Amino acid sequence: MRVLHVVNRKGGGIGRYLSILEGMGEEVWEVGTLGVPAGDYDTLVVHGVVPEAADLPGKKVYYFHGLRAVSPKILRGRREFNPMNLIKFHRFKRFLSRFDLVLFPTEAIRGKAREIYGVDGEVLYLPFPDRIPEITVIPEGKTLLWVGREAWIKGYDTLLTLVRSLPGWEFVVVGMHREGPSNLKALGRVGRERLNALYREATFTLITSYYESFSYVALESMAAGTPVLVLERAGGAAEIVKKVGLGRVFKDTEALASYLRSYRGERFTAGDVGDTFSPHAHLKRLKGILRKLPGET
Repeated sequence: MRVLHVVNRKGGGIGRYLSILEGMGEEVWEVGTLGVPAGDYDTLVVHGVVPEAADLPGKKVYYFHGLRAVSPKILRGRREFNPMNLIKFHRFKRFLSRFDLVLFPTEAIRGKAREIYGVDGEVLYLPFPDRIPEITVIPEGKTLLWVGREAWIKGYDTLLTLVRSLPGWEFVVVGMHREGPSNLKALGRVGRERLNALYREATFTLITSYYESFSYVALESMAAGTPVLVLERAGGAAEIVKKVGLGRVFKDTEALASYLRSYRGERFTAGDVGDTFSPHAHLKRLKGILRKLPGET
């Protein structure tokens, strides 16, 4: 069975995942660079919105790396009236309907996709090549690290609310370069070595997203031994923190702020996650799922 992984362009979390697969010998095809692939494959696994892929022959699987074509109203279950948002939303739903199977990286995103788009499928956690140590830590200091990009769904507005309500904490932002209150330091993009050092130096890593399908940020932080504080609404990120154990999940922003105002030290323990995030176990599970598709052997 020849599997071809198709993406428009590698980048972000999807690019990181595909690089892990390439390191294990999987074929990745960038439509934005190479054009539409020829039909010499058995199954396509599509990552991200690649309209050309929906018309290609053979078995097609869509790996649901994140919510697409959703406005804040749609995400919150409210009625959307903006015609442009509605057009994008229904176009994406039609795109999804053309696949034989949908994969999800967490149960949380599976449930959200079922609720919003009316699709279902199988859960397959993304791989993480670094080991998450089974440790117990009591974080010290007053530094909060936030890693994200310029997108409303990442919850930067919520971060600013926390910055203003917690003047006794220092906030370090990676991925964006905006001015803010005096207790916020925005570094923009940094290299991997510097980011790893920031994880180790932070008291906690914060995730304030309105939604995450998965979270390499959470895994990177916990692998560095730094607990993660995340809002329940972050979905997949909250699920991962609960699974590993090195962090806390909060119902809302005020509960998170209240915790930090009164923080005097807490013990966090990371448990044994087995092969949950093992790259080789991931690939084995993926191939097993694809072999179950009608017509595969």
